[in-house]
Amino acid sequence: MNSRYDSPEKKYRGYCEQRRSKFPHLRIETYEEWFARQSRKGVDIGSTDLRIPDPDAQSRLKYHRHKAQAKYRNIDFDFTWEAWHQWWLSHGVDKNDYDPRRGSDRLCMARVGDEGGYNAHNVYLCTIAQNNSDAAANGRARGGRPRGSKNKPKG
Repeated sequence: MNSRYDSPEKKYRGYCEQRRSKFPHLRIETYEEWFARQSRKGVDIGSTDLRIPDPDAQSRLKYHRHKAQAKYRNIDFDFTWEAWHQWWLSHGVDKNDYDPRRGSDRLCMARVGDEGGYNAHNVYLCTIAQNNSDAAANGRARGGRPRGSKNKPKG
């Protein structure tokens, strides 16, 4: 169903259709009840879009990617999204904003000595180039994984 409508009445009709198809056993709100609920949620009824934009959507996506990558690499990740987001903001970086830097000039959250998990007491801010040189100095130039280890047969 398209979420764009040109009047509040059409939005309400769309809500009714969706409600009937997905939840036929539930009561459908009257227009007045629906209108009041939309107003409480902060939806601009006069706009042509029912969706409420999440101002932190990009930051949440980057957090979940970071967490998934740590899990893939068997590294503990002890940040909640709120703590992770606050850590970046405290270092002057808003992960919701577009970062024009590319390659090794980008900033990253690096672990001290490439050991331990990601937590507030074991990470620092640096560029990717600095993180790579720190990894080489610690003898972990390939992220601590032996060359070719992904291709070894299991068993």
